[in-house]
Amino acid sequence: MWLRNKCSWSYYNQPIHHIINEDRGCNITVHGAISSQFHHRALFVQTKTTNGKSVAKFMEKLRGHFHYARNKRIKVVLDNARPHISPIVKSTIERLRIDFLFMPTCTPELNSIECLWSVIKRDFKRRLAEVKFEKLNQQNCKQILQASLNAITPETQATAAVNNNRQFLDRIWGMILADEKGSPI
Repeated sequence: MWLRNKCSWSYYNQPIHHIINEDRGCNITVHGAISSQFHHRALFVQTKTTNGKSVAKFMEKLRGHFHYARNKRIKVVLDNARPHISPIVKSTIERLRIDFLFMPTCTPELNSIECLWSVIKRDFKRRLAEVKFEKLNQQNCKQILQASLNAITPETQATAAVNNNRQFLDRIWGMILADEKGSPI
C-alpha cells in the first residue's frame, strides 16, 4: 500500500516548504488477504518490511484463518513479487498445504484486493486529516492505519473479493486447474 504526496505548484518567489518529520520511524507494510469464503473479516497484518520471512509468517496466519478447511489445500492468488517466491515462503506453503496462483505480470486490475487497498487508503487519509497531533509519530500513524483496517466490514471485503474482473479470473484459473488435473480444458 503506497501513499503519494499530492502535486502542487507555487510562485518562484514563494516556495513551498515541505517539513520532514525527524521522528519518521521505519516503514509500515500491510499484508492483506480477502476472500468471499472468509466467514469473518479480511485478514491484515502490519509489519516493518516485505521479505520472505514476513510473507511466511503471514501465510501461517492465513492458514489459521481457514480453520474450517484444515484438511484441504487452499489456493492463494497473488502477484509475482520477489518475497512471494523466496525459498522460505516455498517451504512454508508446502508445509501448510497452500497453493500459489500467480497473477500475470503488470495486471493489478485483475487483483481483487486492489479495490480494497483504495478504500483503505482513502479512509486512512481521511482519518489522518481529522486527527490533530502536535507531532505525528510512528505509533500514532500505526494506530490510525489499524483503525482504517478495522473499519473494513465483512461485506466490504466480500464485495472486493468478487470484483475486478473476477469472472475472467475464475474462468482462467478454472482452465488452469482443470488442466493440472488432467481434464480437458
